[in-house]
Amino acid sequence: MLTHSPAYSLQKSSPLGPLSLGFAFSFPYRQQGIAEGLLLNWNKEVKTSGVVGKDVGHLLSEALERRGLDSVVRPTAIINDTVTTFLTAAYQNPSVDIASILGTGYNTCYLEQKTPGFEAPIIINTESGNFSASPETAYDQRLDQSSDNPGEQKFEKKLSGKYLGELFRQIALDFYQQGLFGRLNNPPAPARWSQPYSISGKDLALICLEEDTYSHLMSREECLAFKRLANLLTKRSARLVAASLIGVVRHLDPHLNYCHTVAIDGSLYKGMAGYAQELTAALNETLESKAGLVTVKLSAGGSLIGAAIAAALAKQLR
Repeated sequence: MLTHSPAYSLQKSSPLGPLSLGFAFSFPYRQQGIAEGLLLNWNKEVKTSGVVGKDVGHLLSEALERRGLDSVVRPTAIINDTVTTFLTAAYQNPSVDIASILGTGYNTCYLEQKTPGFEAPIIINTESGNFSASPETAYDQRLDQSSDNPGEQKFEKKLSGKYLGELFRQIALDFYQQGLFGRLNNPPAPARWSQPYSISGKDLALICLEEDTYSHLMSREECLAFKRLANLLTKRSARLVAASLIGVVRHLDPHLNYCHTVAIDGSLYKGMAGYAQELTAALNETLESKAGLVTVKLSAGGSLIGAAIAAALAKQLR
């Protein structure tokens, strides 16, 4: 906790005033000012009452004040986590013009050079997790209808870390009910198969890596089928992400005449074995001879570092 840190005591008596805080926020909101944002809706199965429609920057300031921390730290910028990832990566590499978060959820932003009403280039947060035009299966529809926000974030629900494990669980249960996994009657923890979201993205990553995760319950052929299912869901996720990134690239550069760098942060991209390679393969397959013009790079921790950059920039503008 901040109140227990040595920096707290030093900052409390500092004549320079409170530290500037950049607030990386990973939910859809309407930007009202550099430190003001009205929450539009929750997603990723997060649900807290009394926040939708409120200024989350103001709520954070009030919470800090209740803790007696308002003289120590002051929120000066609220910014989407894709944009903070962009700031981190672009600070290190000016060729970056697209950034994504690919973890529990999914979203992308990009640098728009010319926007009516703005003299300088601006970063556009696309909220791409809410795209809904991609094809869907019966399992996608079932997951969406049973989620906390049916009809919303449908693209994110097909590919992000929060939902891949649940898709896997639902498909595996359906296969079991059809008699394809005959001995999947009473599997041990951590997977209580009847409980929604009991299989996490981390569980899915382990299944992708190991062929004998459930060898005490199934035959080798069934274990291989489990692994195949997990790998197919991961591959579909990577290809959907690739499609959305190509859409942004084509918007920026319809004929692909220039180089573009995509910075990505997030637990799914970093932690799922083979995911980055699947994404690159999908980009190469689609872009063909132009594939060399689009580079994807990891921006580990970019969403947090970028929040500090945003706070510093906001302080300069005050």
